[in-house]
Amino acid sequence: MATTYVNPYSFINAKYAAGLDAIIMALPPSPPVPYTLDNLADAIYNYLQATYFMMDTPDALEIQEMKIWTAEAINGYINLGIETAAYLPFSTAQMSFVNQLVNGVLDVRNPEDIEQYILDIEHKLTCSGLNTIEQAPLLYGTAVARAAYNYWKVKGFDPMSSWIGYVTSFTPAINKFPFWVSASAAGALISLNTSKSKTDNELVSAIERVSDDRRGWSILHALTGSMAVVSGKIIFNVQQRANCC
Repeated sequence: MATTYVNPYSFINAKYAAGLDAIIMALPPSPPVPYTLDNLADAIYNYLQATYFMMDTPDALEIQEMKIWTAEAINGYINLGIETAAYLPFSTAQMSFVNQLVNGVLDVRNPEDIEQYILDIEHKLTCSGLNTIEQAPLLYGTAVARAAYNYWKVKGFDPMSSWIGYVTSFTPAINKFPFWVSASAAGALISLNTSKSKTDNELVSAIERVSDDRRGWSILHALTGSMAVVSGKIIFNVQQRANCC
């Protein structure tokens, strides 16, 4: 059977899993805990640094910037319910796939069907006529969504999981599972677009943009956003708000 498409970002499955394992190892075993958003940002940065910068430690400004990404992704997720287009500035064609992924996954009646639902979106996306650049963040989104599905279908239900003290509440984990997948994908898309908005700013030089691209920071943004939002949802009960207060 001929290959119909390839998702170049499938590697993120292992990175997402390893990152969340690193985050939970940095947490006390169960809530309530004196744990803050700064602690989460530190845990995510430490994982990225150990994974991608072993021989090239970022300078002080880069470290601070990378830690800021955690709060930016969570803020974007909180505000996502107000006006999606404002926080995910995709084209109309791209937004159709964003909504199918971020919102549609919540409507899949059988959680076991979520992975196939994501694969169906991915296949339609690659046949949509969108060019490679337009597809890239969306394929990051589907890759992260699949990674979240594979991770949380185990870690969210295994009584021996280090996450179990955080995911256990009066609401069964099976009810929350689709939200963990959705939040992970939303976080990746938000963080990728935050990065794009910054580098599209006319005040950013062409040299800085090229340097940023060469560093592979899209990968770091996708990972940070996905891990920040899903961890924030589980640890801090981060929720989207329907209107401004």
